[in-house]
Amino acid sequence: MRSRHFAGRQLILLLLMLIMASCKSDKIQVETSSIQGDWELVSATRDGKLTRTVDGALFSFDFTNQSMTTDLLGSEASSPFHMEKSTIVQEIPGIEYEIIAQTDTSLQLTMTMRNTDFGFLLKRPKEEE
Repeated sequence: MRSRHFAGRQLILLLLMLIMASCKSDKIQVETSSIQGDWELVSATRDGKLTRTVDGALFSFDFTNQSMTTDLLGSEASSPFHMEKSTIVQEIPGIEYEIIAQTDTSLQLTMTMRNTDFGFLLKRPKEEE
């Protein structure tokens, strides 16, 4: 009987250790050099549902001049921006994009506007031949 309790406790302890080991920081290590340049929005979600209203929106990040350009809100506009850890802060109109995942060729962002959550998948535009 005692060995069953001991085995049960060991199993619980093992499960807790696995859960704690699998937990990691929500923040990713951002490589600004791989964000620099032009991006095209290829997929977007609004409150977790796929949306097509912003398909093809463009983003351009210039870290040298701390300027970003996007047509996400309709017309193309440039704005100063800065980074706060894994967040891109577009100073005008005051939008914060949280970087969820990043590679040299893809960038996944989330943001909230007017109490609505958005998710964006950006890819490098294909070079014209």
